[in-house]
Amino acid sequence: MKKEELNQVINKIYQNISKTNNIISVPYAQNQILAQLGEKVDSKLVKELLIENDELLILTRDQFICKSYFSDLFWNNLAYKTSLAEIKTILKNEYFVLKDIKVKSLLESFEPEFLNFLEKKDSQGPLLVKQDDDLYTIDSEERLLKYGVEHGSVSYDLVQEYSQRYDEDYFDLIGKIVHKNIHCGDYDEEILEKNKYDKNYYRLKDLDYSNDNNALLVDLRLNQLIALLLLMNDRENLINKLNEAKRNKYKRDLTRLGLINSETLIPTREGKELATKIRDIAYSELDYGSINEIEDQKYGIKDLCKLESVKSLEHNDDFWNKAALPLRDHFLSLPSVKIFVSWIKDINRQGKYSMYDLFQYLIEKEYYAELKWLLVGDSPSSSLKKIKSSLDICIQCNSFNSCTSYDKNSNSDKIKFLLDIRNNEASKIISQIKKVNRMYDYLLQKPILIKFIVPYNLTSKAKLIKEKINILKNDEILHKKDGDYCVYRDNWRVNNDLLV
Repeated sequence: MKKEELNQVINKIYQNISKTNNIISVPYAQNQILAQLGEKVDSKLVKELLIENDELLILTRDQFICKSYFSDLFWNNLAYKTSLAEIKTILKNEYFVLKDIKVKSLLESFEPEFLNFLEKKDSQGPLLVKQDDDLYTIDSEERLLKYGVEHGSVSYDLVQEYSQRYDEDYFDLIGKIVHKNIHCGDYDEEILEKNKYDKNYYRLKDLDYSNDNNALLVDLRLNQLIALLLLMNDRENLINKLNEAKRNKYKRDLTRLGLINSETLIPTREGKELATKIRDIAYSELDYGSINEIEDQKYGIKDLCKLESVKSLEHNDDFWNKAALPLRDHFLSLPSVKIFVSWIKDINRQGKYSMYDLFQYLIEKEYYAELKWLLVGDSPSSSLKKIKSSLDICIQCNSFNSCTSYDKNSNSDKIKFLLDIRNNEASKIISQIKKVNRMYDYLLQKPILIKFIVPYNLTSKAKLIKEKINILKNDEILHKKDGDYCVYRDNWRVNNDLLV
């Protein structure tokens, strides 16, 4: 029997199992080959063919798993974990079919760098600091304080590095240092191998932690997203219209979504594939007149978004039922969305859902770099008009005092207080976080700050898109422009099929 025939059967098996439990065994493959080709094939040959298949990973001696399924599982659930034991527990408790596998072998075949990261994480050398040509070993709190007493000062960077390496509370250390009359500030001692100890494997993947790579900041309405995807099917027209557009946001957001090259504006491979799928789905819902209107090159992007045919798709349930899957698959392939969804899944499993719960989770886990990248805006946001007119939700809230640590109750006092937070303190906190990576715990002590520093688009347009494509369940969107935003009422729940 030809190897080509056997591989065709195995590919069919793969297509079927990728829609069910994603596991294939050698005996099952043998039976399918017998049923489809009428001949029994030796198990050794079947196993060889399964090993050679690029879409499969070895699970056990006789079992294989779909690589795409494990890839989603890994990047959404496992890549943030810090030990093999923790990963084994997750697989055992939440993925029953994987409970008996050799985790180390599976990781070695899928992401060997991650396995190396886990194994080397606990064998880091001590923290070494160079000052005035002298070398200091700081591997205990006692030595950190001794260093501070000797020099009269310790930099915030050094305290941060020590707290991360040795899992100590940053603010507790600052308190002890200040108590010893040691100055803390932006000093220039040299930390050797700085950031070598890292709790987050994502950082080792050299991700671009910038706004340009943050798909959570996308500023597109649903009709704008549809219009741009349709326009992407004509490369030259796309480039011309993007260059003609008065607003730069279309270029910026298509880049954030990984759909175009930021310099050439040419659609990426992923962008071409997604645009083609959305066009085919959209055109199946439209008449010829509407299709011709969309393809008429006279329309600029702004006018294209306003076409009745495009707006009709925005409110067409049949269109979204078909378009949601390819859109969701693309969004979940983006690092920023992938990371964000993994966080929401973690807190949802704990029965927690609010934006405050999310901040608390990230700060307790010390995912500072990612929190700063994805959840802290460049400037405070909220409606000043709603605050000044006493229409902001916080002013009438019974929890105002506990949320703000403010003890006055008149509306005029609350308005003055909120305006000061919005215009002054929130800006300072954002600056502290962005520049020196501090003040995270303070956010939990004064949650009202989170209201102002969370990016505007994340809580509105970007959230709506993720609900529409079935990444998130439908929860009320609390618009900052309407004065409705509250970090305790802003809930984030992943769709049930992503929670497993």
